[in-house]
Amino acid sequence: MKDISDCFEDLSHALRVLQEADHKAHTQKLILLDVREAVWNIETAYAATLNSVHSLCDAAIGARIVSNYVLYNTVEISALLALRNARHHNHARKIRTIYRFHLDDSPESTMTYDLINYPVHPENSEGFEVYISAYDLLELLNLPEAKTRIRVAKSLELKIYLGISTFSPEIARRQFLNFISILINGCVEIHKLIGAHITPTSVEAKLFHFLFDNMPKTDLKTHLHQELILPPLK
Repeated sequence: MKDISDCFEDLSHALRVLQEADHKAHTQKLILLDVREAVWNIETAYAATLNSVHSLCDAAIGARIVSNYVLYNTVEISALLALRNARHHNHARKIRTIYRFHLDDSPESTMTYDLINYPVHPENSEGFEVYISAYDLLELLNLPEAKTRIRVAKSLELKIYLGISTFSPEIARRQFLNFISILINGCVEIHKLIGAHITPTSVEAKLFHFLFDNMPKTDLKTHLHQELILPPLK
């Protein structure tokens, strides 16, 4: 179906742009040359990726392939939609990436952060990482249901799924989760529901169509910790 295939193309290219933004920031050292350009390249691509997921889900609902109920009751998918809606509605500082958080919170200080990754299957070992704030996520999931439309039971389910149900705000302020693992889990579940209706045409879409059909999901409750020291970013 053309609408669904077009939306999947959007998602595939947004993912490519996110990977390129990450590569440019780190491998090409843009983060040291122009921190704000590097940060907003990543933030913009991160937002585009989430918007593409939302658009793909809308197209699938519009085509009557899947219901809104099924999407929002699949925790891996609902986590992505909650992230997208937080950015769209300006909740919880839009769930910032680590460099955006550092620029906002401690731009003139050297800070130590805890990066949370997960056990990686061999099939998933060649990839990249974009870290998002556990503190912002907790704030989002603690907001009133009337503001976010996230039910109390769903909020708890998402905290457990993301492995942050035991985090306090004080601890979470220095902790960041690997968004790419969260994204892959959600896309694998979306692909199970609508993959048969996608006809990829670009190299990127063909690649991600294959990957989401074959990649195992990641257990987000098992945490691997790595320390990151960030200098002042001005």
